Amino acid sequence: MIKRKTLDELRKGLMSLIVLDLLVENGPLHGYWIRIKLGEKLGEAPAESTVYTVLKRLEKQGLIKGHWARGPSGKLRRYYTITEDGRVAHREILREAKRLLGETICREGD
Repeated sequence: MIKRKTLDELRKGLMSLIVLDLLVENGPLHGYWIRIKLGEKLGEAPAESTVYTVLKRLEKQGLIKGHWARGPSGKLRRYYTITEDGRVAHREILREAKRLLGETICREGD
């Protein structure tokens, strides 16, 4: 059985890609919703601090852009949008992951 630490490291490494993927698929999203969706994909929701660290890092790299807006409830929330550089990075990361992992390593049941 894989040690918990190894799985945690894998999840953390995938978070940036998953965030970019969520923004490509859904358009602008606020941080809470991103955290919930990360939890669905990773099996458990990461800590808020972890999510916002990833969002800040992606924003600093110019891959996403955050802006404040009122949500449907009227509450002020920070929404994140993927930038063009983020779209390019998303495609490159997916291409590299496919190259590195290959289809054979991703087969279920092996």
